[in-house]
Amino acid sequence: MKHLILVFLLSSCSLLSQNDERRTLQTKILSKLAKNAPKFSECAQNTDVFKDQNAQRLRVVMHLSLSNKGSVESFKLDRSDYSTEFSECLFNVIDLMTFPKNKLGQIIEVEQPFIFSKQ
Repeated sequence: MKHLILVFLLSSCSLLSQNDERRTLQTKILSKLAKNAPKFSECAQNTDVFKDQNAQRLRVVMHLSLSNKGSVESFKLDRSDYSTEFSECLFNVIDLMTFPKNKLGQIIEVEQPFIFSKQ
């Protein structure tokens, strides 16, 4: 019985430490994205996305898959009707970013919304 409790406690600590690592990694990734928000906003301002979408304000959700090396495995937006110019501009910003390496060895999925307003 003592062995069973010991195994449970050790595995619980392992899960907690993995969750802490994952949370820390996610925080670093989201922080990187937030720091680049002005560049994403420039993409919206410098393209015809507001005119194309017939809107003064847009909510755009980016979906990223990041490898354990911190590189972008996949990038897509929540909708497919954004202009190629706008989508490519956002991708070019993402592509230049360096994300933290993932010691957990898993692909990290990130979904981050941004709100753009026409000025």
